[in-house]
Amino acid sequence: MGQSPSSAASPHYSDADPDPDFYPYPIISPPPPTPATTIDDLPDDLLAHVFHYIPSPSRSPLSLVCRRFLHVDSLHRTRLSLPSPPSPDLLSLLPRRFPSLTSLTLRSSSSSPFSDETLILLSLHFPRLVRLKLRSCRAVSDRGMSAAAANLGSLKKFSCSSCTFGVRGIDAVLRHCHGLEELSVKRLRIYEGNERVGEEGMAFPQLKKICLKELIFGQCFRDLLVKAIGLTSLKVVRCIGDWDDIICDVARANNQKLSEIHLEKIQISDVGISSMSRCKGIESLFLVKIPECTNSGISQVVEGCRGLRKIHLDGWRINRIGDDALVAISSHSERLQELVLIGVNATSVGLGAVSSRCKQLERLAFCGSDTIGDDVLACVASKCSGLRKLCIKNCPVSDTGIEALALGCPNLVKVKVRKCQGVSGRGVEWLKEKRKHLVLNLDSEGVDAMEEDDIIRGSESEFPQMHGRSFAANDMGAGNERLTSLRGRLGSLAGRSWIMYPWRRWEYMDGNPSGNL
Repeated sequence: MGQSPSSAASPHYSDADPDPDFYPYPIISPPPPTPATTIDDLPDDLLAHVFHYIPSPSRSPLSLVCRRFLHVDSLHRTRLSLPSPPSPDLLSLLPRRFPSLTSLTLRSSSSSPFSDETLILLSLHFPRLVRLKLRSCRAVSDRGMSAAAANLGSLKKFSCSSCTFGVRGIDAVLRHCHGLEELSVKRLRIYEGNERVGEEGMAFPQLKKICLKELIFGQCFRDLLVKAIGLTSLKVVRCIGDWDDIICDVARANNQKLSEIHLEKIQISDVGISSMSRCKGIESLFLVKIPECTNSGISQVVEGCRGLRKIHLDGWRINRIGDDALVAISSHSERLQELVLIGVNATSVGLGAVSSRCKQLERLAFCGSDTIGDDVLACVASKCSGLRKLCIKNCPVSDTGIEALALGCPNLVKVKVRKCQGVSGRGVEWLKEKRKHLVLNLDSEGVDAMEEDDIIRGSESEFPQMHGRSFAANDMGAGNERLTSLRGRLGSLAGRSWIMYPWRRWEYMDGNPSGNL
């Protein structure tokens, strides 16, 4: 009759007639597939994905648990950091241990530095490296760097810090690594001389990002900066010397693709700053602690670069940047999404113009400004309807300004208040009652002695984290005892901000910098 057995308990069960009266035996469904119950049941790809979330220091001991863990970790490990040179026996085993390695970091110590021979052997073992970092490799010379670069034709990112090789070593990387896209040089011992980075006849259209930090003679990179016609990001931080002419040359050579420029603690005037107006595609502008930067230079930049989305200005409290610069920003930067003002004594005139005209502004930060008080917050709250994140540090803001935020900024989701002594628990509690979904971080007395520089070192997505605590309505006034104790331990150092400028000492008289090296 077409019957087929469905189980051992009901050998004559028919799917066409499951009537329990006709078939007194219980109907048993087939068991579901057995799920993975142990880690041995996971496939290699899934196990490697789990390993990806384990911190690097713990992955090496984990790979010694069993042979399978070692095999999976070896095939999928792409990054490796060596704190000291490996022994010859271990060096010969590294290619088999990490066959998929693409990123290598070498960190030398004073007792066991990396030598030229070790670097050359590593370049032979891992010719497919895409990223190479050298940290404090003071025993690596130009000869070793040149020989190693000849084996690393696939290199795309190269970074060196506190090394002793010079121009010839950097030139070797540029000459042999034709696909190099990112170059970062920090504290390299290059002194003034006739050598320049970038040989004659060489072109660098593939270079996209260049970062120069703490160089004594960074002007030797002039030819490289000019020839990198595909440059999209340029950072010059704490480099000695006059940078006006170099920035002008870069702006003339690369006025189409440059989208990010970061200048911090360097000697440059409005002449060099205003030349960046040629680069029409700039979207991110960072001008940090530049004493000779004024309203005029900033106004010319924003007038030429109308696509700016992120602006960070650190006026260093010398009163050279103020409302005039903000009014110019409001007139020419309609696409602005993030504005950070540090040491800029702006008022409701300039910030009111920015709040009214920059409708896409989502992130706003104030730090160390004596003129940004309750009236400015009230102006921002009433006009800046698209604001989502607000950060206030060391400004004369009180509970009145905090309460004004509850009446405006309908899209506000996060507020951070730090070192604002006028803000108490009463204003915060009232704000929490009015805006229940608002994330509020308060550190009113500012006992955490973090430098103001931390605000401008933020991530790409939002402002940098400000140490504090998430505030709830029922913990007002908590921590006062700890605050009193910490204040007593810190003594006169509590609440001070120390700004170090190792290259140049300035004395300010009526807002005008003067001094000698």
